[in-house]
Amino acid sequence: MIGPIETVRDTANSWECDENDHINVKAYARRFDDAVRFFLVEAGWQIPHRVARLIRYHGELRGGEPVHGTTGMVLLPGGQVALEHKLWASHRLAGDAPMLAATALDVLPDVQRDDLSAFDVPDASVDALPPSGALDMSPVLGSGSLEAFSATYRGVVPPDAFGAELESANGARLTDHYLVGILSDAATHAWGLAGAPDGWFQEHGWGRVAVQLHLRYATRPQAGDAVSIRTAITAHSAKTVSYRHLVFNQMTDTLIAQADVTSLILDLTARRAVPWPPEQRDVLAQRVAAFNADQSDYSGYSA
Repeated sequence: MIGPIETVRDTANSWECDENDHINVKAYARRFDDAVRFFLVEAGWQIPHRVARLIRYHGELRGGEPVHGTTGMVLLPGGQVALEHKLWASHRLAGDAPMLAATALDVLPDVQRDDLSAFDVPDASVDALPPSGALDMSPVLGSGSLEAFSATYRGVVPPDAFGAELESANGARLTDHYLVGILSDAATHAWGLAGAPDGWFQEHGWGRVAVQLHLRYATRPQAGDAVSIRTAITAHSAKTVSYRHLVFNQMTDTLIAQADVTSLILDLTARRAVPWPPEQRDVLAQRVAAFNADQSDYSGYSA
């Protein structure tokens, strides 16, 4: 089976919404996790090894909205195979079609293009690819010291953070619902690094919103392991800021995952992006310069 087939049909619940009055990023991740399972059950496969997931957020899903989604196999620009997920707000139109809310690409290194030679596999859609069209799938997670990184999260992996044992030939893995959830918890601390603490947003009537999240996986923790996240600001533009989150297993001193996130400021009344005020741009420039300087002094990441 190549697809696409419908793999999601549910409702964006109000309890999934955050302080920005739209569903949280981890709610999208849960639906993509479920979509993988549904697609591969229909195909009769086990869940293959996944090295990366790229999520792009195209529109807001609000509490109470009906949602549907599809999953299918696609070819990436470099010839690699991926699962492509799309989520729509079923009853909200953008032109003549439902509004596209989010896309995700799951990179599958163990599935080769030749394995699918009997099928007419489409290319990944423009909506799902990053603006550059290229997707970084390097197995090397990180290339610098931690001097520019600050602590943004500490917690313990709960037993329900894993998929079912039989879902993968490689054993149970962390769900992205859990991983994206702790990244979301780290986000408020990360924005503080940019000179934008929570009170600053409340004062202006603004919120925070992610537009792209690129996850790459390293090692698998166990339930009960203590984990931490360290974060650095890697880039910024007039309206966006990019963070790198490193998720560490404190018990084994190993990297669990790396997440590169691009976010922007949202006017909660107009529901539009807001440019960075001048006073924050200097802070952003200093943080980015510190990150770039540290990358030239690589000694390996360590918790």
